[in-house]
Amino acid sequence: MKLSDKELRQRLLPLKRVGDVPHDYLELVQRGKIPRDLEKALADGHIILDPFPEDLDVVLGSSSIDLRLGHTVEMMRIPLEVATINSERVIRRLTVDFRNPNEGRLLENQKAVAIREGGSWIRFQLEANETLELPPNLLTLAYTFEVICIPHDLEGALQGRSSLARKGIATHITSERFDAGFIGYLTMEVLNQGLANVNIYPGMLFAAMTFHQLSSPATVPYYRKRSAQFSGQR
Repeated sequence: MKLSDKELRQRLLPLKRVGDVPHDYLELVQRGKIPRDLEKALADGHIILDPFPEDLDVVLGSSSIDLRLGHTVEMMRIPLEVATINSERVIRRLTVDFRNPNEGRLLENQKAVAIREGGSWIRFQLEANETLELPPNLLTLAYTFEVICIPHDLEGALQGRSSLARKGIATHITSERFDAGFIGYLTMEVLNQGLANVNIYPGMLFAAMTFHQLSSPATVPYYRKRSAQFSGQR
């Protein structure tokens, strides 16, 4: 059974309402050391969002809650550049222009980039005033702006928004399920399936999450499983 907006509103809590949770709680979660007040809130059935949306009436749908695009991006290691277009910084696939040398414009010259997966992937941060230009058919891993903590008696499902889908953007292309007891930023597998480049930016409404009631609370929530490699992800 899917939760309605009334049930979501009753269950949602900001992190600051959950006792004295330390700032490094995601690191603690990764180590399996869940703050006691946080674990109690999840056992009591609360959905925790951090930061809590100030515009809750806007992002809360009839049976879902909208989530925003965060700052962290991962993609295959292809040549990327930082271009200035209409006084805005745009990160995009490298464009070769013989009238304008590329020296200094490469992404790795402009900002810190983490090399991952044996050198085949890169990870970087989008600033609040930066735009990422998505070309067609390039898989990009993006993370939500919000950390979400799913209680023991619910399963979360992450889905795209129709306004983006109509532009060809698939927000999450594989498993939509997030188990009871998941804590962390949500990873979105973003794919531009259209023909045109599409600009995305941190803070934009990007995905929607729904919650389904389990028949009983999970015996072992996700954060307690030894195989929980994504617990506390960021």
